[in-house]
Formats: sequence, C-alpha cells, structure tokens
Amino acid sequence: YLFTNNSAITRIRPLEEFLAAFLQTLQIPFKVFALAIDSTDANLKKYLVGQRRFTLDLAMKFGAFFQVPPELWMNIQAKNEVLRLQADPEIREKMAGYHYEQVLLARK
Repeated sequence: YLFTNNSAITRIRPLEEFLAAFLQTLQIPFKVFALAIDSTDANLKKYLVGQRRFTLDLAMKFGAFFQVPPELWMNIQAKNEVLRLQADPEIREKMAGYHYEQVLLARK
C-alpha cells in the first residue's frame, strides 16, 4: 500500500484497517489494545475514524506495542491524507497551478 503509486490505489485503506489486521494476527481485542496504550476504546476509535487527528504520540505507542517503527503508522496516515486531497477536484486544480516553470518563465 505504502509503495503503490497513488494513481493505482482504488480505495483508501484507513489506519483502522491496518490496526485490525495487526490485532487479528495477534488475537488481541481492540479494547485490550486500547487499555494497553493508556487509552479507552471509545477515545482511540475517534482517532481511527478521523474525528480526531492521529498524532505522533499515538504512532509511537502503536510502534512500541507492535514492535514496528512508528513511521509506519505516520506514513499510512500521510498516504491517506494525500490520497484524499488528490481525490478532491478543487485541490487538484489548485495544485496544477503550482509549477516551477511558471516562476522561471516569469523571470525571463
């Protein structure tokens, strides 16, 4: 997912999906995981569904718990944010106007 070209991705895979895969593999209930990282299941769910912004602190906790680099979790979150923005036609149109060639041409 992280190394797939954005244009080849047909659906955004939320952090919640990756977390569920880790928990299922280890057979750890979500509520037990939440308590193990000093949270509650209700509070943690708000981060995973986008009601609250996923933080570096949470990425550090996820990384420590699962013994993976915290960057994994931040990279998933960043990839998802980029995919959401790229899917927005207004944002795409605005980004198309940002190009170094315009600056170079204007300086001539």
